[in-house]
Amino acid sequence: MADANPRGLPTCVVLTFTDELTRRQGHLAVTGFPAALGAPAVPVLGHRGRGVDVPRDRLAGWRGGPVR
Repeated sequence: MADANPRGLPTCVVLTFTDELTRRQGHLAVTGFPAALGAPAVPVLGHRGRGVDVPRDRLAGWRGGPVR
């Protein structure tokens, strides 16, 4: 994050294992991530296919060079 944002690179935080965190009675304030990190945050359950479309769509919408 610290390296990507000053360079103006497209950045999106993908949060995984949120189901496991919930199972263990943990909590993340996902809505606070964009303000704290300066990038959108998306919870994803990859093994169930939930939320995967959001970062995929964001990547498809970014222009101006390769996303690394």
